[in-house]
Amino acid sequence: MKYRSEIDGLRAVAVIPVILFHAGLDTFKGGYIGVDVFFVISGYLITSIVVREISDEKFSLIHFYERRARRILPALFSVVLCCIPLAWLWMYPSELEEFSRSLIAVNLFASNIEFWLQGSYFSTSIEIRPLFHTWSLAVEEQFYLLFPLALLLLMRLRHNRVVLLLALIAAVSLFFAELGWRFYPTANFYLAPMRAWELLGGSLCAFAQFPSGQKTNDALGLAGILLIAFAVFSFNEDTPFPSLYTLIPVLGTILIILFAAEGTLVARALSVKFLVGLGLISYSAYLWHQPLFAFARIRSLHEVSVEAMLGLSVLSVIFGYLSWQFIEKPFRARGPIAPCSPKKLVWLSIITSFLIVGIAVAFMQGLIQPRASNNLTAMDKHLLSFKDYSSEAKILYKQGTCFLRPEQTFDQFADECTSVPDKTPSIVIWGDSHAAALSYGLREIFPSAMQLTASACPPLAGLFFGRRLHCKEINDWTLDFIRNERPDYVLLGSNWLRDVRRIDYLRNTVRRIKEANAGTKIIILGGLPQWNTPVPEQIIKQGIDTREDKGIFNENRRVLQVDNTVSQIAKSESAKFISLLEIACASDRCQALVKQDGALQPFAWDKSHLTAGGSVWLAKRLEKRIFAR
Repeated sequence: MKYRSEIDGLRAVAVIPVILFHAGLDTFKGGYIGVDVFFVISGYLITSIVVREISDEKFSLIHFYERRARRILPALFSVVLCCIPLAWLWMYPSELEEFSRSLIAVNLFASNIEFWLQGSYFSTSIEIRPLFHTWSLAVEEQFYLLFPLALLLLMRLRHNRVVLLLALIAAVSLFFAELGWRFYPTANFYLAPMRAWELLGGSLCAFAQFPSGQKTNDALGLAGILLIAFAVFSFNEDTPFPSLYTLIPVLGTILIILFAAEGTLVARALSVKFLVGLGLISYSAYLWHQPLFAFARIRSLHEVSVEAMLGLSVLSVIFGYLSWQFIEKPFRARGPIAPCSPKKLVWLSIITSFLIVGIAVAFMQGLIQPRASNNLTAMDKHLLSFKDYSSEAKILYKQGTCFLRPEQTFDQFADECTSVPDKTPSIVIWGDSHAAALSYGLREIFPSAMQLTASACPPLAGLFFGRRLHCKEINDWTLDFIRNERPDYVLLGSNWLRDVRRIDYLRNTVRRIKEANAGTKIIILGGLPQWNTPVPEQIIKQGIDTREDKGIFNENRRVLQVDNTVSQIAKSESAKFISLLEIACASDRCQALVKQDGALQPFAWDKSHLTAGGSVWLAKRLEKRIFAR
């Protein structure tokens, strides 16, 4: 097919927002839609090549897979092999085990399935997973594996019937995506059946241009750019995705492919040398950015600065260029001067794949010990065991009963959570996982406290959450519960840092509690301390004396900024604000070790969620402030 420089420019438009989104720049909160742009482009290019070759009776499935292997595997394997020694040097055993599973998943083209099983795309834990971004490659690889086979069968039909059938499959895929974000949001995000319609959107573009060619329309091409820009700068982690909202960047990409023909304003803009050059190296740059970000975060004692992340973004482009120049280009060459014949390519891929899987298995079996654990003491190992605390935390937080999972709604609160105590004071704890983490300690002091908490559902009444379907209903029900049961105290707790863009809804919550019951005392809890990496690791990295109950360095700059806003809202609405940072931190050091049942525990088991000991320690110190006038 004819080379289109504007497609390479469009690749640059896709990769820049993705990198800056993963770098943590607030301006690019919707930057993840760059992956969807890539999906459409991939569907278009692959279908264009396959359809033309089938029509010319030149298509070979073996040659197709060879081209895909030349395009994908050398650069991917190179990045993976570079990650392995860094993981061995800097990761602790539990981290290395997670990394090893991702190594195996990459080799099986199943990264999307692996990361679906591990959790949400928008979880902070993904920030320290070097191969997390390969989930999107797995979706494309699964498409490459199956779609050419389907086309070989479909191309026996008339052109219009093929188009109709593909459009029908795309519509069904979009329907399941729209259904999926409501009930199974994590699976919906990662799995290929709910992403297929995006790739098929590109395929339909290819059929629309075959054999008649491309259309020209400046206005529609410009509309495509504006739709993509709108998604990048207006979408965020609350936007249901993929869903009908995803039509915005997908339709934008389709318009550019169909109507930004050579000579149009959009084509000229996308064909400038810088964008074309960045588009050519976009695959390698995409491969490099996440490992650079993840290892920087793993190594840093503090939150990595925006300036450092921008520097790493530039470095990913530089590495991307080197990878493109010295790995991608040579391996993609075919013919007598190619450095790697098809036969050699197959054997090299098999050997590399077995090597990577072998290293992963050796890591998982403990045959190769991580360098970071060589000098660990017995106490260090005890502390690191809390990194695998999630199953115990589910019990402590009362997950599924008083701490609802994403798919649960208010009618699944257990009776033990909503039983109003005979004695006073009656207390309702309302909020998300941070409130649930603190609830364990508060129940130790107030056994009859009512815990109404839900995963990723802050107590922001009246707000619709795209990625937490039932959150608005849960909050509305909780207000009705307060109206009916008239508790003495309502404690509002949340990871306000995550909800900073919608924090003004907190005013509405306070006002509606007062409307429900004017006698209820409203207490807004500030944010919990948050670390750059899990607290057990921070304790070891900072080398504190584990024989003592003491703190470690933690600047908490961003949490303090949000706390100031929350405090002002509380003051203006005549509610009480209690800073958890004032309790848990002194100056730039925060509590890291606590005693529970005579033994030391880390204050939190991950970056912010409290252990049993941390929850009790904090709740005991919070008690006096709750009742202080």
